[in-house]
Amino acid sequence: MYNENPLVCGFCWAGLFASNSFQVAWTTADSSGGFSYTISWGEIQKSVGEGCGWCKILMAEIPSYIPFSGKPNPATPETMFTIRVRFVHSKLGPGRLAKTPMTINFEIDGVFSQKYDVHSTSDNPAGKYITARELVHQVSSKAAFQDATALLEECTNATKGHEFCLPSQPMPLPTRVIDCLDPLRPRIFITKGIVAKYAALSYVWGADQAHKTTTQNIEKYIKEIQVSLLPQTIFDAIKSTPLLGLRYLWVDSLCILQDSEDDKAVEIAQMRSVYQNASVTIIAANAEKATEGFLQDRCAPPAAIELPFRCPNGNIGIMFLRSGTIEPQDPVDSRAWCFQERMLAGRKLVFASDTVRYECDASSVNIGNANTALWRERINLPVSLLHPGMKKTLPSGDDALELETAWGTLVTNYTNRKITEDPDKLPAFYGIAELFHHKAWSDSRYLAGLWERNLLEELLWQRGGGPKFPKPMKYRAPSWSWAAINGEITPAFQLHYWGEDEPRCEILSVEVTPKREGLLFGEVTSGTLKLSAMKHRVVWNPKKKELYVQVDGDKSNDELSGAAYADDLEDPSSTQGHVWAIPLRSSSKVSSMIEGLILVPDDEYEGCFRRVGVFNISTKKSYAIAMRWLSAKRQEVAIV
Repeated sequence: MYNENPLVCGFCWAGLFASNSFQVAWTTADSSGGFSYTISWGEIQKSVGEGCGWCKILMAEIPSYIPFSGKPNPATPETMFTIRVRFVHSKLGPGRLAKTPMTINFEIDGVFSQKYDVHSTSDNPAGKYITARELVHQVSSKAAFQDATALLEECTNATKGHEFCLPSQPMPLPTRVIDCLDPLRPRIFITKGIVAKYAALSYVWGADQAHKTTTQNIEKYIKEIQVSLLPQTIFDAIKSTPLLGLRYLWVDSLCILQDSEDDKAVEIAQMRSVYQNASVTIIAANAEKATEGFLQDRCAPPAAIELPFRCPNGNIGIMFLRSGTIEPQDPVDSRAWCFQERMLAGRKLVFASDTVRYECDASSVNIGNANTALWRERINLPVSLLHPGMKKTLPSGDDALELETAWGTLVTNYTNRKITEDPDKLPAFYGIAELFHHKAWSDSRYLAGLWERNLLEELLWQRGGGPKFPKPMKYRAPSWSWAAINGEITPAFQLHYWGEDEPRCEILSVEVTPKREGLLFGEVTSGTLKLSAMKHRVVWNPKKKELYVQVDGDKSNDELSGAAYADDLEDPSSTQGHVWAIPLRSSSKVSSMIEGLILVPDDEYEGCFRRVGVFNISTKKSYAIAMRWLSAKRQEVAIV
């Protein structure tokens, strides 16, 4: 078969890479569309020997498919495979487009799907069909920062900017910033409310910082900070700020008085505005500690496979493909403070371990427009919290469901992260909680991580996956708050949206005492929840997650009622059998169960209880069991 292109075999040139069939694969919008053809294993092997790049990809992927296909293993030369190919523009969600990520997807016999990233093309005069280029490895280069500033300008342009991204404009500066006008002689600048553009830094400390701003050295730092004393990550951020067209930089270790609890409290309360008002947040994602820096050259990816690209205008170009990759987990992805900073920042320049990525509320683009490692699902704040037209009222309908779902997702991801200092559990989530209160739930009290507006449901949070951890050494939150334990938690199922959230108790009162007056989203010193509820003495086997109830007061006649799950490593058997269960709600259609809390008497406050777990009882199995649980007399129960 005549072949006028050396990158593929004659069979592929006349088939997939013919002008008409290539355009079918390129223009398909339906996941069931694309260009399909059949080829034998012998033809693939022969073509690979002739240097065909596309058959080389098939030869690498088909052996992974064969064990699940029922076809001969290994394949014989006569074994036939049906290949379907289409190009895909990746999306980040409704209204949020990844500007350049492009993949070529192919299926083997309609079931085994593979993705290859399209990195670049040449000889494409129109330029608009594929704009991806090679991954940027010299992340400190002039070209890399030029690309970054161009993306910033595009995102924040007052007339042509992204729909959900606010135009970049001077904002009131935080209390203190670093003046980076001369990166070799930075200094602390007391802003006194002046208006200007600035950058913020998000990074992992890794250890206590030897040189940080305190009440003892701030006057010295106002004159000059010796760069030789700075950890490399902070120095890299200072060098990067002028390259992004900015003069000022906010860094927590230098812009907060680290030996002043009063100053820390005031500045933590400003976290939302610090990161939301920044023109860009520099995220040192790859650095495990502040001494490592983030401007090092990145490793080159494997060599790309070159294939023909049929331009719609008739030209024949070249595209470069690599196997689709998963974005690596970087050190900042496991840290609690960094989670809040990334969520609140509107525009982010992420120095990841493989490349540099620009992220905003509308897009996620690798610098240089290469789309390697964009397959990890991203968590974004709801558009209704970002859009400037969002009113400060309680939303309803789909908007309300979106917000509650987003809150649960944020809490789950946040609690899965590490936090160095135990007391920081609520402060490190302060800005996110304040944002929800300010933009959506202003009529609802925030109660140490829970919202009064839907408190019965929120009380039914549960430990998520992963290892269990002991409780903090010191008091951090009331036992009924997820902030009281370490490790991932998941929220309760949102039954109230289906009219299935039938209360089985009454909230009499709930009070939480902030550590500092006025800082409603930070540390707390106490919290008490009083319920009018049905209280049942139960026997609990936390290892088997089984809950038993005594029948007619006879311990020898314990009856298995349902499942119960512990909050942490605490052994309820240490309570000498004084374990109680109180139903909070029930449903009869969606989940058909009774749900509630497991309590034990509190050691410190006489007559009070503390939460140690949650339970659920199926109402489908036994009507008698359900009635027994729901017919008891209510009494006041205080939980601390």
